Amino acid sequence: MKFYSNNNVYEEAIKRIEFFFDEFEEVIVGFSGGKDSTVTLHLALEVAEKRNRLPLKVLFIDQEAEWQGTIDYVKKVMYDERVEPLWFQMPIVITNNASTEHRYSYCWDENKKEEWLHPKDPISIKENKYNCERFHDLFKAILQVDFKDKKTCYLAGVRTQEAPKRLMSLTSGLTYKDITYGKQLTKALGHYTFYPIYDWEIKDNQATPSAGDVASGKTVQFVGATGALSTVLTDPNSDGNFVMTLTSPNTTYSNFTTATAQVAGASGLVVAPPAGAQGKFLRGDATWATETTYSDFTGANGTTAGTSGLVPAPTATDNVKFLKGDGTWATTPDNQGVETFTNTNGTYISAGTENSSATGDVTMGTIDLSAVNGTSDTATRFLSKDNTWDVPSYTTNTNTTYDLENSGSGSTGNISLVTGDVVATADVNGASSGNTITYDNESPTNGIIDGQIVRGTGVPAGTKVASVTNSSNFTLDQTVSIAANITLTYSFDVLSSISVLTADNKTATFTNPAQGFVLPVSVVQITGVAGGISNLIALQ
Repeated sequence: MKFYSNNNVYEEAIKRIEFFFDEFEEVIVGFSGGKDSTVTLHLALEVAEKRNRLPLKVLFIDQEAEWQGTIDYVKKVMYDERVEPLWFQMPIVITNNASTEHRYSYCWDENKKEEWLHPKDPISIKENKYNCERFHDLFKAILQVDFKDKKTCYLAGVRTQEAPKRLMSLTSGLTYKDITYGKQLTKALGHYTFYPIYDWEIKDNQATPSAGDVASGKTVQFVGATGALSTVLTDPNSDGNFVMTLTSPNTTYSNFTTATAQVAGASGLVVAPPAGAQGKFLRGDATWATETTYSDFTGANGTTAGTSGLVPAPTATDNVKFLKGDGTWATTPDNQGVETFTNTNGTYISAGTENSSATGDVTMGTIDLSAVNGTSDTATRFLSKDNTWDVPSYTTNTNTTYDLENSGSGSTGNISLVTGDVVATADVNGASSGNTITYDNESPTNGIIDGQIVRGTGVPAGTKVASVTNSSNFTLDQTVSIAANITLTYSFDVLSSISVLTADNKTATFTNPAQGFVLPVSVVQITGVAGGISNLIALQ
């Protein structure tokens, strides 16, 4: 049932919008660039100006895939000085009704800027901070974030004439106080959407809008299903009664352009199929072609090669068989492949499992060295021949005399290694006046040997050790007269040259060799040392 008042729809719409400005702290026009939201915008601007509520907030959620004419018109509105723009150009997701392969379209994808259908405007809002990316849910989310502490409503241009379902939903059930033509967004926060021109028709007469709002003959472009549509407001009788006329330009479409190996095609109408093409398919080159039928591959026979094709269908019992090159499903011959498996552990390497003529699924377990720890407690060990981890044992060589064997017929000679001078202090009972030195209580270190020169108070120059009786008794080659507690030094003189006999019985003499000099012979026999050689090092 419809109830009519004495006011026309224009007057009723103004009254409704005035009520919303009285009731709500913030009033926002939801704008799409179409005819209905344009009328709603101009009505709201008229009321806002009278109530000193300019600039008016106008919200437009840009879906990127907008007609250029729509974007041009939206930009004109958003740059109007009476408007506070809420132009959102941020990543969102919308249902893709233009594709059967991709369910959704991802608008303003930052990773695909080169594919954007038009650039972002400098004044637009580009960051999605609303934890929401679906188009229809954003209106509610924006109010919850940006207007959470304010009683706020949207004014949207929706008319019930366009759909019977709208008429039912907007005329039954209260939304706010005694109003039915609205929708609750977040009731606890005081957020709503209202449709003040819900009862308008496409050719409604209305009172003359205020000057400067909508002029006679002004065209507003919007997006429709058949292309770029427009509404024209005219005053045919010059009496202030405007008529809204919906117009659509004629549009001619051509067939789509075919693709080649080098050039992509262009969108357009589908090429008309000829008679008899009911079982064919449209190809990218704009031809209707028959579906290709494939047959099984042809097997090889040992003389003739096979041909490519589909794999022949296996029967139910072929599940454990293999496809052969002759096109048949067959089992593995019994005389091919491994029948049994045997493994035995060796001395050094062993497996976790030893097998003897095993069949089927065979495992060897962990393969590892079989060596065990030896008796050594040293952390660094080596694998020995007896298959144990051990360290080599050795005895420290404390010999100071080495025999160098002549490879020819020469005799064996000794080289005595002396680390340096031997110092000994004679005690009270060690006073001597002959050619014998005796140490009663303080024996020198074991380093005094024949041929060493003895130096000290009471010892003639050039005195040498003639013989060593033991570690406490020495015989000199000259008579000495020394007192008790006299320090004596035993050492060899340094010679300016050394002569050695090489393995082939040749004499090699080295004069004034530098410290660290190594004799360039493999086996040597010392000759002509006279009183001994100082600091001679034997190399093994």
